[in-house]
Amino acid sequence: MKSICDYLSASAADVTLHDNATGCDNQEEVVANCAIGIGEAEPLAGALEIFPNPASGVIEIKAPANTGDGNVIIYNCKGKVMKRASIISQTSIIDINILPPGLYFVRLSNEKMVEVGKFVKE
Repeated sequence: MKSICDYLSASAADVTLHDNATGCDNQEEVVANCAIGIGEAEPLAGALEIFPNPASGVIEIKAPANTGDGNVIIYNCKGKVMKRASIISQTSIIDINILPPGLYFVRLSNEKMVEVGKFVKE
């Protein structure tokens, strides 16, 4: 699975996946499962930042410098898309009031990069 995670994180293209096990049957599920394996290490310099964490009403997403316009997709821990948003600046605020409490993964992507982060909704 590591090679698939590496490929998806390095590619901005949409990928078609099928006939896999439950939780790995589409790109969103696989990306979410890749994020689960990241662990609790300190963020790398230039990596996606999400705060506050845990959060309750809104999250602030700080993208790596010079990423340009992008799309944000928030997934629940089962890989289901819960919210989509477009961003036009390095720092964006996203309302998460509609999300139930739980663990979420954020995928920020544009033509040049894909970044994944996670947060807890209280």
